[in-house]
Amino acid sequence: MKKRILSLIFIIIFTTQTAFAINSVYISEIMPNPKGKDSGNEWIELYNPTSASINLQGWAIANSKKTKKIENSLIIQPQETLILEKDNLKVPLVNTNGKVILLDSSNNKTDEITYDKAPEGLSINKIPIISKTKTYYTIIETEPTKNIKNKEYYETIGIITTPPSTKNPFVFEAQISKTKTASFIMPKQTNPYLSLLLFKQNTKFQAIIEKNESGKYKIIKILKLTNNK
Repeated sequence: MKKRILSLIFIIIFTTQTAFAINSVYISEIMPNPKGKDSGNEWIELYNPTSASINLQGWAIANSKKTKKIENSLIIQPQETLILEKDNLKVPLVNTNGKVILLDSSNNKTDEITYDKAPEGLSINKIPIISKTKTYYTIIETEPTKNIKNKEYYETIGIITTPPSTKNPFVFEAQISKTKTASFIMPKQTNPYLSLLLFKQNTKFQAIIEKNESGKYKIIKILKLTNNK
C-alpha cells in the first residue's frame, strides 16, 4: 500500500504523456499556437534518427480532417531536422484537441502527436529518453527549439545515500552503479515536505533525468520509488 501511495503522489507531481518507441522519421516538434497571428507562423519539425538520407516525396501530413501529400522532392539528412512551414505546410495546426499525423509514401502512419490545448508561444516537443536497453520518447511543452536537435533525457536507477535536508530539500545524492555516486536536483514544483518525507536514505528510485552543465542530474519524472527498509 505504501509503495502505491508513493507512486500516486509522483504521478501527480510529474505529468507527461505515455512514451513510445520510434525507428523512422518522426515528428520531433510542432508549433500550433505561435505568439500573434497563427496563419503562416505555424510549423512542424521532423527528425531523421536513421543513418540514411530519406526523400519525403510522396509522404503526407494529416490532421483529423485533412491529408496533404508532399509533392516535390524533399530530402531529410541522417540525424538532422527539417522544418515544414508556410508553402510546405498545407495542413493547419489547431490550438485545441489537435492531432498531427505523418504518413510514409505507402500511406502507413509512421508517427502521430495529439494534444488537448497548445499554449501560446510554446511548442509541443518530443524528447528521446535513453535507457540501458532502448530509446523511447515522451511529449512535453517547452520554449521553441526550431531546427535544433532535441535534448536527450536518460532513464536511471539509484539508491539514495545522502537524502534531502531541511536546509536544501531539493538535492540528494544516490549511488547509480557499483562505483558511481551522483547528485540529483528535483523540479522546482516539488513540495519540500514530500521531498523530505519520501526521499529517505536507502530509498531506491527509477527516474527520467537530464544531465546539466554542473554535472548534477535534474529529475524530470519519477517512475518508481521504493523504501528498502
